[in-house]
Amino acid sequence: MNLIHDFVKKNNLTNSWLQHIADEPTAVNAQCYKDVVKQVKEIYPEIKIMEATNDREGIAGAIDIWCPLINDFQENESFFRVREKLGEKVLVYTCLIPGGKWLNRTLDMEKLRQVYFGWGAAFYNTAGYLHWGLNQYKANPFEQSVIHHPAPGAAANNFLPAGDTHIIYPGEKGPLSSIRFESHRIGIEDYDLLQILKSKNQKKYDVLIDNLFKIYTDYNLSIKDYRKTKKKLLKSLS
Repeated sequence: MNLIHDFVKKNNLTNSWLQHIADEPTAVNAQCYKDVVKQVKEIYPEIKIMEATNDREGIAGAIDIWCPLINDFQENESFFRVREKLGEKVLVYTCLIPGGKWLNRTLDMEKLRQVYFGWGAAFYNTAGYLHWGLNQYKANPFEQSVIHHPAPGAAANNFLPAGDTHIIYPGEKGPLSSIRFESHRIGIEDYDLLQILKSKNQKKYDVLIDNLFKIYTDYNLSIKDYRKTKKKLLKSLS
């Protein structure tokens, strides 16, 4: 950590460096996680700790930038709003789960689900989305989209959802995009447009979001309705 501290100071990255400690801390290892964070902060007090989190109360006070699964965030929103009032930030993420009606980026889901990550961010005013599975395919992704869970000790019947490991593909001259990745990009662009509208007309902003997105398990899958609302959004800014 001393090496990181010196590197960040030397390259003027103090306000840009985010430190990960241990992926998805849980109630079981929460105290150990907090102890490590304490040691890190003693060496480098300004550093910001950002983590994909599977626990809440146990690690409260050790996280600067929370990143819960979308179902954890939606079901425990009041907890995360309290953390925001204390000056912490909240992002969301997906990783294997959640399935069913929840938004996710797997191959078997409607592509509007990926678009609505941007609308969900606008609705909940979250600070971002953590990408799992950009290019972590363990087999030829053109031939196989479901793989055995690569974690040590994973059960023989434990498989990752279709496309969970990747949202881009290998190309001869560099990475290739995907329909899912482009859909997610469209949603991010929608988010930016919605933020502009919000600064000009909060009421219209609320109405347009309500047309398409209620919560992470309740959204409008009509392409016609999406395009109609997107047209209204663009007209509102023209």
